[in-house]
Amino acid sequence: MRALLAVARVIVWMIDALCLIAMVTLAFAFFLLMFGANPTAQFTQLVYSVAKPFMAPFATVFPGQFFALKTGGGTVVGYVNLGIVVAFFVYAIVSVVVSWVYTALSRSYYRRQAQSSLARDVTAISAASAAAATSQAQAAQAAQAAQAQAAAPPAAVLPEPLPFPPTPAAAEPDTPVPYPPSAPPPAPGGPA
Repeated sequence: MRALLAVARVIVWMIDALCLIAMVTLAFAFFLLMFGANPTAQFTQLVYSVAKPFMAPFATVFPGQFFALKTGGGTVVGYVNLGIVVAFFVYAIVSVVVSWVYTALSRSYYRRQAQSSLARDVTAISAASAAAATSQAQAAQAAQAAQAQAAAPPAAVLPEPLPFPPTPAAAEPDTPVPYPPSAPPPAPGGPA
C-alpha cells in the first residue's frame, strides 16, 4: 500500500502542476483579451497557444462579448469571455479535490498504521510488565524464604563419629615399653 501511495503522490503532483499551468495561462489569456492586447505580439501568441487546449472544453459555455472603452488616447477594444473564468475555477476545483482525496486516503492509511503499531507496542509493554511482575513476585518469595531461614534456630551440629574401636597409638621404636612396677624384669638367660 505504501508503494501505491507513493505512485498516487506523484500523480497528484502532476495533476496539481497541470492545473496550476492551466490556471496561470487562463488568467493571462483572460486579462490579455480583456485589455485588448496586440494579437501579433509574441508573448500574446504564446499565452493564447498554451491556453487554447485548456480552454477548448469551455469555449462555448458562455458567448464572448466585445466592448469598447474610450480613453484619452483613443478607443480600446476588449473581449470578455466568461468561459475562461469557468475554466479557471474548474481547474482549481479539480486540483483541490484530487489533493483532498489523496490526503484523506493517505491519512487513513497512516492512521491505521499508527493504530496497529500502537497495539503492538501496548502488547509488548503488557508482556514486559507481566514478566517484571512475575520476577518481582519470585524475588519477594526468595526474600521471604531467606528471612525465614535466617529466623530459624540453627540446626544442632553433631560431632563426627569416632572410629570404633579406637586404634592404639603406635609406639615410637626407640622408646622402651614400661612394665608394670610389680613384675620383675625378665632374666637375661631365659625363663627360670
